[in-house]
Amino acid sequence: MPRVPLIAFDDLDPEDRAALSDLAAAPAPGADVALFQALAQRPALMRTALAHLRALMADGAVPADLKALVAVRVAQVNHCVY
Repeated sequence: MPRVPLIAFDDLDPEDRAALSDLAAAPAPGADVALFQALAQRPALMRTALAHLRALMADGAVPADLKALVAVRVAQVNHCVY
């Protein structure tokens, strides 16, 4: 059970609900929807974190696929659940 209650999708602003639905449909590395449901306790914080994740994982100088592989490897090296 999480220490911070998760905000149900039905209780989110329609725009935030759509953003998290998109995230659930096409997850990015490190993008656990439950994390963002917890961050939804403070909607502005959730929106900012989601924007940072999108910017971080977008194609750029390093392709998004390679970033995903790096995230998986970092989790393995640190013995973390990914």
